[in-house]
Amino acid sequence: MARKLDRSISLFSAVNIGIGTMLGSAIFVLVGTSMDFAGPSSFIAVGLAGLAAIFTAFSFAELVTVIPTAGGGYAYVREASRNGVIGFISGWAFWLGYAMSCGLFAIGFGIFVMYLLNFVGVSFPPIIASYLLILAFVLLNIKGSKNSTKLQNWITGILIAILLVYISIGIFHINPENFKPLAPFGFRGTFKALSILYITYIGYGLITTMSEEVQNPEVNIPKSIFISTIIVTIIKILVFFIAAGIMSWELLSSANTGTPMIDTAISIAGPIGGVIFAFAGLLATTSSINTSILASSRTSYALSKDRKFPSAFCTINSITKTPVISILMAGIIAVISTSLQNIEKISTITALFSLIGYSFVNIAVIMIRKQNPDAKRAFKVPLFPLFPIVGVLINCVLIFQLISSDISSTLIALSILVLGTVYYYIIYPKMQNLPKGFSPAIMPTITPNTVHLSDDQYKILTPLGNPKTADSLLNLSFILAKGSPNGVVVPIHVVEVPDSIPINSNFTEFKSALSNFKLLSTKINQVSKHFNAETDPILIYSRKRSDAILHFAYEKKIDLALIGWHKSGLAYNMLYGMVPIILKSSIPTVGIYKFYNENTNKIKKILFPYTGGIYCKSAATIIKRIASYNNSFVTLLNIVDKETSLEERLELQQVFLSSLEALDVKGEIKTVEVSNLKDSAITIIKESVEHDLLILGMEARWDAKNTVSGFSTDTVTEHAKCNVLLIRDSSTVMHSSFFRKLIDSINRV
Repeated sequence: MARKLDRSISLFSAVNIGIGTMLGSAIFVLVGTSMDFAGPSSFIAVGLAGLAAIFTAFSFAELVTVIPTAGGGYAYVREASRNGVIGFISGWAFWLGYAMSCGLFAIGFGIFVMYLLNFVGVSFPPIIASYLLILAFVLLNIKGSKNSTKLQNWITGILIAILLVYISIGIFHINPENFKPLAPFGFRGTFKALSILYITYIGYGLITTMSEEVQNPEVNIPKSIFISTIIVTIIKILVFFIAAGIMSWELLSSANTGTPMIDTAISIAGPIGGVIFAFAGLLATTSSINTSILASSRTSYALSKDRKFPSAFCTINSITKTPVISILMAGIIAVISTSLQNIEKISTITALFSLIGYSFVNIAVIMIRKQNPDAKRAFKVPLFPLFPIVGVLINCVLIFQLISSDISSTLIALSILVLGTVYYYIIYPKMQNLPKGFSPAIMPTITPNTVHLSDDQYKILTPLGNPKTADSLLNLSFILAKGSPNGVVVPIHVVEVPDSIPINSNFTEFKSALSNFKLLSTKINQVSKHFNAETDPILIYSRKRSDAILHFAYEKKIDLALIGWHKSGLAYNMLYGMVPIILKSSIPTVGIYKFYNENTNKIKKILFPYTGGIYCKSAATIIKRIASYNNSFVTLLNIVDKETSLEERLELQQVFLSSLEALDVKGEIKTVEVSNLKDSAITIIKESVEHDLLILGMEARWDAKNTVSGFSTDTVTEHAKCNVLLIRDSSTVMHSSFFRKLIDSINRV
């Protein structure tokens, strides 16, 4: 289903997104780390970092007017690299960099919460506060960006007011002696601090990731980039300068304090100053984590739209209009990052990711200018190509600086990038045939290999009990066998023997069972002659019918077990019988057959609603077997939401055309539009009237409470106006309960 993101972010909100993110980490999280490296010259480092960031900001500002889509830097590099591996790696780096940076903000938030609670005599683990912050903003972002940007506006306004008060009061408490020496570790130390502080300017990059949600993005995003960057650079320089002047840099270093800015606030305003600044820290870190989760989720959303990530990442919730799975994954990565509890390593890793991504963005603006020189650009980089080249050089120099100063963090970052490359070249190609949601494709295509019928013997086990329904099961079994190169039907009848009677007993209790078996044997002989086949019915005595069937199936290496549907009003009587037991078994394929009429041997028209579910491809193989024998006409039913875009409709149509071609049967594609995909069951029931057989892959949660095949498929099976065959396959890992529950959870979300 294709739904667009809601354009609810104004210029004012976009500016606040940039300011909130760029202020938070530098002033409230990284002051101590920057003092470790640069001492009082940290204010020079943060100013130079802002100046360096401006060059890349120009590239972002031009590119967003040419490519105003969600994904930001990734989207630009993707276009420049023609959707190749470089584009993917840049997206991988941006996605993880934004998500991992949440760890910085969450750790800082935990520290400020601990300070405030300690102030009133309450002890609270800071890491719990960090996790709660992540959870809160994941839920807020799921609810919708309009809600999160409203909160962002308030947070940023209060934060700026507090910082302006700090600057106006703190300027009178500066001690010039605290600036001696200005750079205790020389230029190298200042440069290292610059490398770390550079990532605190990624806020403008975060704005571009939400291009599909910003009003008039071609105009408002370039404006918001420059307005927010200029405001933040000025505030940062002043705050760092005043902090270094109020207290000695040694006292502000991370080795001496975890709350350097609070310490400076206490020194000029007493305990109340510390409380106010701790509150400001809470606002800053919440602001930063909010926008970072937004940016990370929109990057993975864009990767999914480009069919590089599983399609679940770009599924937009119909109520909140947000990519729920993308947001949840950003939250999970944020939790992992927070659990490291190492600000320096997290900042170095995220800085490396950001610098690599920003280097590609500067290259991208040069390439796109050459590839598409006549494209309409509401903003152009001045002094082109000098500014982008300078941006690349600055980013590369900072990358080498970080590599030389922190080898362990570099190795971690490199390992993550290598993992992305492995995903792209090895894992990603193998994901194409996974079920919908896990596959990057909008819908996995049925391929000729999927429905290839092997020349090996294909054994169909048909457990029979009721002579009244035996004809229908036997007819379908022989049709499947005849549609296979070497199909064999194995009919069995199991007589359950009570514990009180010996298995080898000749008591009269068995007479009725034997009489039933004779009736079944007669029907088996009649049907087998009709299909010009030979088969011998097998009689088994057992204490438990399901155990006997499974033991026989495993011993004889059965390929398909075909069992009957017990019509009973949502199949209540089946829930505690042998059907659920057989479904949970490792028999390669299980079919549950419900007959609507007696013309089972005349299946001329087959209806197959293809949804890309975990059992749909197994169902396709069954269709091919039946159609091969009966020369059946197959209708692939494509049910689409009315909000599905033309682009995705065409993509779906191509999937269905390729799938019909792979089936190699006579058929058609029928597309039905519905106002809500929840109405799919009703649509299928209506369409079943004109067909002889409806074939369905079971739902992922076929063992859910009070259902046999899943609620929707149970409903369709009970009310369909033709014969119904349900298919369950156990040949893949997706059959496991864990994966089926995971798939079901994704579908529910």
